Amino acid sequence: MRWSGLLLCAILLTSVSVGRTGGIRSLSSLTPPRLAVPVTVDGDLREWAGSVPLFIYSPLQTGENVTAEVAAALDEHADSLGQRVEVRAGYDDQALYLALMWVDPMLARGNSGLAVHLYIDRPTTVECWTAGPGQPLRLTVVPPASSAVGGSNPLEARLKYHPDQHGYDQELRLPWSLLSTTGGPTSLRVFLDFAWSGLGPDFLRQLPRALLHPNCAFSYDFLTAEGSLGATGYLPNPDTWGTLVFGGSADDDHEIQTPLLRSATSLAVPRAPGALSIDGSLADWVGVPKHLTAWAPDLLGTRYSAGVSVCYDNQALYLALVWSSALPMFNLNPAALGQGFNGGDCLQFRVRPTGMPPAYYCAWYDTTGERPALTLETRQNQDLLPRGAQQAFRAEGNGYIQEIALPWSVITADGRPPAVGERWPAVFQLWWAGLDSRFTVSTEFTLERTGRRPAGAVHASQGRRNEPRLVRCCRPPGSLAAAGRLPAGRSPG
Repeated sequence: MRWSGLLLCAILLTSVSVGRTGGIRSLSSLTPPRLAVPVTVDGDLREWAGSVPLFIYSPLQTGENVTAEVAAALDEHADSLGQRVEVRAGYDDQALYLALMWVDPMLARGNSGLAVHLYIDRPTTVECWTAGPGQPLRLTVVPPASSAVGGSNPLEARLKYHPDQHGYDQELRLPWSLLSTTGGPTSLRVFLDFAWSGLGPDFLRQLPRALLHPNCAFSYDFLTAEGSLGATGYLPNPDTWGTLVFGGSADDDHEIQTPLLRSATSLAVPRAPGALSIDGSLADWVGVPKHLTAWAPDLLGTRYSAGVSVCYDNQALYLALVWSSALPMFNLNPAALGQGFNGGDCLQFRVRPTGMPPAYYCAWYDTTGERPALTLETRQNQDLLPRGAQQAFRAEGNGYIQEIALPWSVITADGRPPAVGERWPAVFQLWWAGLDSRFTVSTEFTLERTGRRPAGAVHASQGRRNEPRLVRCCRPPGSLAAAGRLPAGRSPG
């Protein structure tokens, strides 16, 4: 098979590592070295010879177990796959420097590049894009800084294309004066968005679910007992959930924002303003608050965000979500499967009514079957739509609306609504398919003062519940040869 070299390379370079497309790969703190000599930003990586990557990222990996469906897809798209980037970094008193070695099989299609989101004492984004060989480099800063380019301490970016036109080397110089008002820091939060030519939603949606989900899906929890629990993933214990206060007031809304998550610990659930039509339009939700949730909003904006609204009447509990999504309502799990969380965009809503065991609800849009799916997660995953539940979707802007009505008959034992003031533990687990052209690594740079270099390259690998683990290589893969290229005999992927 033509893709066998891709799989072999993934095994050799990353051992048990599993890259993730879209979504966010989180790494523990990394330590770029202090540079002993000045770096000339020209796209020539020979100055970095002998250094090893802080990490190596591959957006699509299979591991060792490959299903026939995945094998067929890899064979079909073999000429378009093999993307990888090796990331090196260093710093001095004036600036942070990045050196990247890209493998980009579809480079001729353009729109390849990097966005660096940093937070020291303020958020800053630097974007550096190429439209392909022979095209000018696009360099932007958000918020705009008129003094960023030029002057005695400039922002700089350069790249050099590989001879085969299937990759390039890239260097950036990010002056501390651009990133901070206090000078060189000792640590900084960093999100790195990588984009490869042609590797976006239109291409990814052609791949099978078995390849997409382990590489793509991103999820977090909204409405938890503590803000730090939002990154945990599946929360089976209701003691970790937040609280719904029925008939409560704005005083019962306790919204929080941590460095990585905007969320809440308690929400008031008002009475519905009138009869609600479950049609994907929220025009009749007049006066019902919309609670915003977002992952790393200061750095990533609304990329992984949603507006969550909840209300009730004597007939049902109503949920409405306004999602931001790169490819709206994409979920490859059929409704008949009874669960949607491992197929793409999805809501898992968990609640414990007074005096009852927790109930788990799963709601998504079956993309292939073109129909809503709404289940109560039990051993048989009950379909709730024939039992009076309702759900509607509507694509809107850069996302979609999801509207749900859960009749009390599928929530409480007696089919009655809760009393005013009743408090129920509840949590919303939000899922994104992650079919985005931006593939993100999140970490913290801790700046050492001794000039030591890291002992080996760090690979992002998938642990339990999407938690990463770090693999230290005894022999750093992909170390630069003197010419700033991979050593002879080592495949670039």
